[in-house]
Amino acid sequence: MKRPLFLSLVLVSCALARESDPRPRDWPTQGSLGFSVTEPALARTVGDSDQSERASKYIERGDKFLARYQPGLAVDMYKLALMCDPDSQEAWEKHRAAIDRMKAIDRYLDKAIRLRKEGRFDEAQVAARSALRLDPKNRDAWKIYEGLVERDPDVVVINSERDAWDAYREAKALYEGGHMDSALKYLDQVYKFTGDPHLKFYAKSYIQKVQLKLKERYPGMGITVTEK
Repeated sequence: MKRPLFLSLVLVSCALARESDPRPRDWPTQGSLGFSVTEPALARTVGDSDQSERASKYIERGDKFLARYQPGLAVDMYKLALMCDPDSQEAWEKHRAAIDRMKAIDRYLDKAIRLRKEGRFDEAQVAARSALRLDPKNRDAWKIYEGLVERDPDVVVINSERDAWDAYREAKALYEGGHMDSALKYLDQVYKFTGDPHLKFYAKSYIQKVQLKLKERYPGMGITVTEK
């Protein structure tokens, strides 16, 4: 697989220090960067300010990516900084912090998926929102969160007539299960959204049924029944 041009240029420029580096060729690197390279081949020349300045620029780029909630790209920039200046404590710390953020996002998403499978939707939503706070642009997190919201009986999401019919059927199931408050929320949204006269009629009819049940259940609440 070919390297991107900018990465190849960095490798070449950072490798120019090889001949003048007084340290042995098997000198160990600080931690693992995920690259199969030796430190001297990529290190700056001792005292070479150009390499340090080049590393600082990559750190700045990494900071910008992190501020834009792009931790993966930030990690790549910090890696490039370390390839130019392996002794940069700032680059090492920021590289680790970005990696930790990505791992935290993955943990929250794994937790959300596990809780969803267990039917613990409220807790799953909290986990998904935690992932989104760390990375609001994460598509996987949004997909999981939106799926959880659609499964929440207290949240009705209708974007099409097909959704409206699905919501109507869900409302009927909630009604038959005795969950009148949730059924009414669904039916109200269906009635407001749909342009289908048949569905609007069915929704209104069920709204009346639910209101009658609620009036029987809570006689002192003054619940009114929608007229036909």
